[in-house]
Amino acid sequence: MWFSWLKKTPVYQMHLNGNNIPVRQGQSLLQAALEHNIHIQSGCKVGNCGLCKCRLLAGSVQPLPDADNAALNATEQNSGLILACQNTAQSNLWLEIAETKRQKRNRDEQLA
Repeated sequence: MWFSWLKKTPVYQMHLNGNNIPVRQGQSLLQAALEHNIHIQSGCKVGNCGLCKCRLLAGSVQPLPDADNAALNATEQNSGLILACQNTAQSNLWLEIAETKRQKRNRDEQLA
């Protein structure tokens, strides 16, 4: 049908550390944040480094096709951690950026 281009692509809202960010269908959470100048630390953007770990507080996500969550162990996955580079929104989301081990170590060193 020639009207198919009129169909709106679903847009969800991602609430991340006090910011509301629109996320288009199929767009990674990391891409959406970066498009709106919200910094999520990232390195590889393919799921290997784990720098973009976020805690999913509410809502649902879908892994991107061929998603690689190698940077998350089973305990992290079961506790609600996701990789922003490897997931897209399936509903409105509430997330917080998770502190990586390296970030925690650096913070602890600065406080010592």
